Amino acid sequence: MKKHFKKHFHTEFSVIILGVVCCASSIGCSSEDSAPNVSTNIEAWDSHIKAKKLNDSMVLAQVNGIPIYPETVEFQAKQLQQKLSKEEALAEAIDFYLLEEEARRRGYARDKTVISEFKKALALAYLKKEGEAFTEKSIPLETLKKRYESQKFRFVHGAQRDVVHALAMTGDGLYSDNDAKRIAREMSIAAANADSEKAFRQAVATVGADGTKIRVEDLPPFDQRNTGFVKPFVEGTFAIDYPGQKVSKPIKTKFGYHVIFVKNEEPAVDISFTDARKTLENEIFSFERQKYISELIDDVYNRGNVFIYDIEINNSNFAESAH
Repeated sequence: MKKHFKKHFHTEFSVIILGVVCCASSIGCSSEDSAPNVSTNIEAWDSHIKAKKLNDSMVLAQVNGIPIYPETVEFQAKQLQQKLSKEEALAEAIDFYLLEEEARRRGYARDKTVISEFKKALALAYLKKEGEAFTEKSIPLETLKKRYESQKFRFVHGAQRDVVHALAMTGDGLYSDNDAKRIAREMSIAAANADSEKAFRQAVATVGADGTKIRVEDLPPFDQRNTGFVKPFVEGTFAIDYPGQKVSKPIKTKFGYHVIFVKNEEPAVDISFTDARKTLENEIFSFERQKYISELIDDVYNRGNVFIYDIEINNSNFAESAH
C-alpha cells in the first residue's frame, strides 16, 4: 500500500491506494492470479476486472476511510466521455470524492439548489430504471396485428399527392355559387405558372376582395382511395397531369370551388406486416412505456400522504416568479 497526496488539496485528505486487494480466502495471491499487464485505456482495465469476476470486496482505493470500487471508477470515466488510463480514471474518482467531502464540509449539501437537483436526479433515475425494465416485456402478436390493420393506410397505399388548395367558400354569409366559381377561375389563372407553394399562395392572395371567404390550407398526403375527402376533390387532385401540370382548374364540391396545387407526389408503398413489425413494436413500446410510467407516478402519489392547501396556493405567486 502507498499513501497518495494530490498537490492541489490539503494534506488532511489522506488517500490510501490499495490497488487490487487479494483475499486469500476467496481469490488467492499466487503469481498466476496477479493482475496482468493491461493496456492503459479504461476499456482494457474494465475487461480485466470483468474477466476476474471479482465481488464487491475489490477495493481500488480509500479516501478518508471511504472505499472506491471499480464500478465507481468506471461510472466516473463514462461521465467524462473521455479515453482515460486506469490511473487517470481512478484519480478522477478520487478528486470527485474529495470535492464532494469538501462541499459537504462547507455546507453545500444543505443548499436548496443542490437538494432540489439531487431529488430530481433520484426521481429520474427511478423512472429511467423502471422504464428500461418495461421494455423487456414482449408484445402479444395479436396486438401487433391489430395495430397493423388499424394503421394499414400508412404501410399500404398507392401513389400519394401532397397538396395545398385555395377554396372560395359558398354558403350563408359567403360567396354565391356564381361568385365563388368566378373567384376560383381567377385564382387558377393567376397561379397557373406557380412552381412552389409560396408562389401559389402569393398568386391566389391577389384575387378576391374578401379574404375571409377564401381558405388556403395544406393537406396531408393522400392517394386515390382516400375516403377522408369528398370524392370530387380527390378525383380533381389526381386529374392534374403532374409533374408537367401542378395547378388544377376550379373543382366544385359541397364546400365551394377549389384550386389545387400539387407540391409533391410520393410513390406507392406495400409494406408487409413482417416488415412493419419492428416499427409497430417501437411505437407500442413508446406509448405503453409512457403509460406505465404515468401509472407508476400515480401509484407513488396514491401511496404517499399528500396534502395540497388550495388557499395557500391561490394566495401565493410562486408560479409567476418561476418565469
